[in-house]
Amino acid sequence: MFRKLFILLLAAAAVPAARAASAISRHKPRLVVNIVVSQMRYDYLLRFADNFGEKGFHTLVREGSLCTRAAYDYALTRTGSGLATIVTGTNPAMHGVVGERWFNYTTGEAIDLAADKKAFTVGSDEYDGQFSPRGLIASGVGDQLKASSKDSKVVSVALDPVSAVVMGGHSADAVYWLNGKNGKWVTSNYYVSALPKWVEKFNDDGSVVGYSNQKWDITRPLKSYHNEEYTDIAVDSTKGISFDFLTRKKYDYARLCASPAGNTLVKDFAV
Repeated sequence: MFRKLFILLLAAAAVPAARAASAISRHKPRLVVNIVVSQMRYDYLLRFADNFGEKGFHTLVREGSLCTRAAYDYALTRTGSGLATIVTGTNPAMHGVVGERWFNYTTGEAIDLAADKKAFTVGSDEYDGQFSPRGLIASGVGDQLKASSKDSKVVSVALDPVSAVVMGGHSADAVYWLNGKNGKWVTSNYYVSALPKWVEKFNDDGSVVGYSNQKWDITRPLKSYHNEEYTDIAVDSTKGISFDFLTRKKYDYARLCASPAGNTLVKDFAV
């Protein structure tokens, strides 16, 4: 299964002095980048190690801290629940996110995690901005940073609104996601009333089209891949490897969510 990136940027004017961090460095970090790779289990770092480049996961394993026995104490591992647990440091019983959608037995209504009828889209005419973090009842790392240092900045970026909203928390300065219909980065008026100029320029330049047109090809000989699966790979003796199921429609921006080009777009936009 393809794995998606979710990025949370924390730029601190004065990061609170955490005791654990002091053992690593005497200097408070000016920027923290929290990258979550969906469904990227720890054992994949070893299982697929031969297929990774030297400047990617190998660098993180070599130069960073690696937790080999970390576990979350809850059963239903949905994307929303996992992201909320990562950014709040607590379980669904405390942060309130038991899935992307659940049933409220008190009111008899279905609850969408990030849906908010009071919100509207900022950055597009498309109906894609009725989202806010009101369904998250615990504070996240970004909220704590803003509470302790009001001049700090918190920005969250993801291809889908639920992931971006949950990662950003309640006090984020900006939360962006991709509109699947027109390929524009948008947000909700919960955060801002208008897009910053740099985001408008990114949208107006039409650069997203280039990502949507990219073909998903393997970068190594097929035999060099370990534990490969052929579920979505069509092997043809004349054409080789094809991922045409992702490229049949020229400007189907929603398909970016199921291709490496989508991860590249999230990274480039965050940078």
